[in-house]
Amino acid sequence: MAKSKPSVKEVIKKIEHDPQLQRLPPAARRLIKAQLESAMTVPFPVITFKEAGWVVASTPVIDVCAQGKTEEEAIESLKGMIDDYMTDPDTKKPEIRQIVNMQVGIKTVPFKLPLNQGESHTRKNPPVTA
Repeated sequence: MAKSKPSVKEVIKKIEHDPQLQRLPPAARRLIKAQLESAMTVPFPVITFKEAGWVVASTPVIDVCAQGKTEEEAIESLKGMIDDYMTDPDTKKPEIRQIVNMQVGIKTVPFKLPLNQGESHTRKNPPVTA
């Protein structure tokens, strides 16, 4: 079984407790920690919309979404979902360049609705004849 790479959080934790780095001034240790955290900051495209009284935040890169009462709450929840997804050892991850290079566009496309658009859009099964 191959040994997995340590997460950024694990590396930061090791650095915080490394005896040699403990000799550095606190400001230098904070700078190292900040640099490590920012090195792993990747911009994910996020789409938000309102649905049934909730704000939904979604990222098409990994097809994950979350909801909240406000846009900020939905995005914070989505960040947690992305973190869970990206740290799950059993989930296939996209390459970083795939995430960074993804461009998302939204277009309004005219679509003809059926005349009975006020009715339920569920289809009724046709009767079965023997």
